[in-house]
Amino acid sequence: MKNKTLVKITVAGILTFSSVSGADGIKSFLLDCAYGTAIGALFGVATVALSDKPSENGMNIARGASLGLYAGIGFGIYEINQSRNTQNVWFEPFIQKQEQHRIEGVKANWIISQF
Repeated sequence: MKNKTLVKITVAGILTFSSVSGADGIKSFLLDCAYGTAIGALFGVATVALSDKPSENGMNIARGASLGLYAGIGFGIYEINQSRNTQNVWFEPFIQKQEQHRIEGVKANWIISQF
């Protein structure tokens, strides 16, 4: 399941690169990813430092870095689309079971081409 999500995000990033003009968009996207990863890792370090048993919570650093990377990818795609003055990407809550009204996650919609 995680591998499929990573593949989808990677494909989205590649498609974004193909539609970005110049190296500035790619540089900005990669910086957003790097900053997101670093900030997420710092949050992970903070949770380890504040926990009662730090030796058992070492994976929080990797989880934080991973979540930060996803946030950086999302922000990078958003930033690229804003720089082109288009509204090709939008996010909405993902609700799998309507009767429970519980948000399962966030769904990203992306218009690649229109006819």
